[in-house]
Amino acid sequence: MKRLIARAGLVFLSLGFLRLPVVAGASASASPFETVNALPQLTVQGRDGFFFYWGLWRTLTSAERARLTHRRSLDLTRFLGEPGTIGRIYSHRNIRWSTSTCEGSERVDEGSEELWFLDELILDADGRLEPVAEASRSDYRYFSLLNLRGVKLAGAQGTSLRGMRGQVRLSSRFLLWALSDAPQDRGFLSLRQFRESPDLRNQRFFEQANPGRWPIFYDERAHKPHSLDAPVDLQERLSAALSEDHFEMTLDWSSCSGEQVQIEAGVPAEGIPPPGPNRPGRDDQGAEKIQPRTRKE
Repeated sequence: MKRLIARAGLVFLSLGFLRLPVVAGASASASPFETVNALPQLTVQGRDGFFFYWGLWRTLTSAERARLTHRRSLDLTRFLGEPGTIGRIYSHRNIRWSTSTCEGSERVDEGSEELWFLDELILDADGRLEPVAEASRSDYRYFSLLNLRGVKLAGAQGTSLRGMRGQVRLSSRFLLWALSDAPQDRGFLSLRQFRESPDLRNQRFFEQANPGRWPIFYDERAHKPHSLDAPVDLQERLSAALSEDHFEMTLDWSSCSGEQVQIEAGVPAEGIPPPGPNRPGRDDQGAEKIQPRTRKE
């Protein structure tokens, strides 16, 4: 299995109050991943708050496509899945945050969101991956790694980040399987099913992650089956996965001085996937487009 992102060293982009990661070198060029809208997006609201977004596209490499379609042809006699379904991607997001005061470092808020998502890989009549409806780029699946409303890092009732500082840490994992080798999807629910679930853990999370007070926006939960737990047979099926990729990011922010929130974004040495297009129909007005210098730390 491959690990796209190493865990040593950091790569940054620098531009005034913001430093963002870039692709580092040749290893990214072979990746089936691309960064939505070329780079992570940032909108700063003075010293009161900010919005930060990092999304990815994923297609299939030629080797993955050949392997999955060949395996599917062998599986047809077993009537696995819907017509055209060739595989599954299970992806994991672990997002944790903490906020404290600038003076005395008194803890203001902390929390986490940890979810698994399921992408069924279905080929259309032209042999291309069917996209999700909300990000309809043909032959690519869409993933939202971090869609953050910074003002909510001040707590559920917070209205400003002034006088505070904090950190957000993202760790994500992507696993690709042929359909017949993939873990079961038991327990993976749509947003509506999650809301109506009799499971008390699901109910508590759905109430806690109310869009009016939760810092992580629910865009991916809105259009993909998801679960608080890993697939029940993940460990037993892990050796059959065709690929495994990891992405990480750390956001350190401060609204202790200056005219706007200061933000530093760091990723491991290989950086982020190469630039890709925006989601169809979106222009992200007001978000920063970053093309500055790079430096290592």
